[in-house]
Amino acid sequence: MRPADNVALAPVLRERQHSQDEADAHPPLLSLLIPVYNERLRIVSTLETAINYLERSEIDYELIVVSDGSTDGTDELVSQFATTHPRVRLLAYHPNRGKGYAVRTGMAAARGTYVMFIDADLTVPITIVGQFLDALQDGYDIVIASRRHPESSIVAPPPWKRRVMGNVFAWLVRRLLVDEFPDTQCGGKAYRADVARRLFARQRIDHFSFDAEVIFLALREGYRIKEVPVTLRYVPTSSIRPVRDSLLMLRDLLRIRLNAWRGVYDHDPSG
Repeated sequence: MRPADNVALAPVLRERQHSQDEADAHPPLLSLLIPVYNERLRIVSTLETAINYLERSEIDYELIVVSDGSTDGTDELVSQFATTHPRVRLLAYHPNRGKGYAVRTGMAAARGTYVMFIDADLTVPITIVGQFLDALQDGYDIVIASRRHPESSIVAPPPWKRRVMGNVFAWLVRRLLVDEFPDTQCGGKAYRADVARRLFARQRIDHFSFDAEVIFLALREGYRIKEVPVTLRYVPTSSIRPVRDSLLMLRDLLRIRLNAWRGVYDHDPSG
């Protein structure tokens, strides 16, 4: 998702979901978040794939689509889909704010014991959910998919420009923030819900660098983090703009370091 040109505007959030009383009475084991920006062409297929896997696996779930200012009809498609799939919820707002903001919004609304997010293009396959749940139920606080795990594989690699961009950013993250984990940006992560609430209440970055920020905060708090391997299949997308997004990510890494120095993360809004 690309950042908004004017982030000063307050977003207007609307939600389509099943009965609040029904939802609160039966909180699910898993809240699966899918942040989206203009994904009209594939969102229904993604939802069907996710639901088929979750129901075959007999996982008690809710599926939350967070639409980050979509303007292409994504919201309408998801809303229509949700009328026949009561475990699907749509959170939509305008204007576009960025992936970090979208995930933070979804985390605040999630009701599951465990909370996960994956990208709408399923570059990280939905089957990663099983690995995530196993690790969380083994006692880990956070689980991250890692392209640099020795058991990971890439079926269809991204273009070389995107690979260079990713390698440079990973190097900057290791130098400025986190050197324990070589891949903070893979599009699949999972949390215990109480841990997610605590971390995302402090998280400040609205764009792509939010992943590194959350892991940075988690390490400060001493949470147990596990990397799991992933089989990655690159799917072309127009949401990434290499030059502009690289500069934004560098700016945000510096902001994270400055926030830490100024004590911005020391206060816990979650109580």
